[in-house]
Amino acid sequence: MDQQFLKSVSQWSYTSNRREKMSEVISYISIGVAISSLLYTAYRTRKQDIASLENRITILEQNQFTSSDKTCLHEVDVKMKLFWSIVEKEFPNILHSDKTPQIDKLLEKASKGTSNLSESEKKTLIKSLSNEKKEALKHNNKSRALVVDFYTTVLQYNSLCLRKSA
Repeated sequence: MDQQFLKSVSQWSYTSNRREKMSEVISYISIGVAISSLLYTAYRTRKQDIASLENRITILEQNQFTSSDKTCLHEVDVKMKLFWSIVEKEFPNILHSDKTPQIDKLLEKASKGTSNLSESEKKTLIKSLSNEKKEALKHNNKSRALVVDFYTTVLQYNSLCLRKSA
């Protein structure tokens, strides 16, 4: 029995040392791969990526879009206009609340188009909606806060566009 026990202990010790050496070898290989990846990325980024970015900038500056690029840009533009028009027209209805009659009057007017609001009305509505968002977050109503954010973005964007065109 003693010999069998000693044999199993020596075998365990041998495999334990072998496992330690294998894990040590694997860790060195991992370090080597990480360092080589870092060096490759640093070298590649400086040459290939800079050339690629310069090419993209040139295309944008010279408006050298292919027909598929133009088609894709047009599709994105149409989808974005549709999305923001829905936000502009429908979100005021979602934001109506019995607790806020002053905001509701402005929202009703804005639901017919934000161009119907004067600049001071837009500022008042933005400020009121900001308070409404804080209240919604206070009550953990994240969906209402998100709707308020979207609609506030529409109001701010339209105000900015009006100032630029004037």
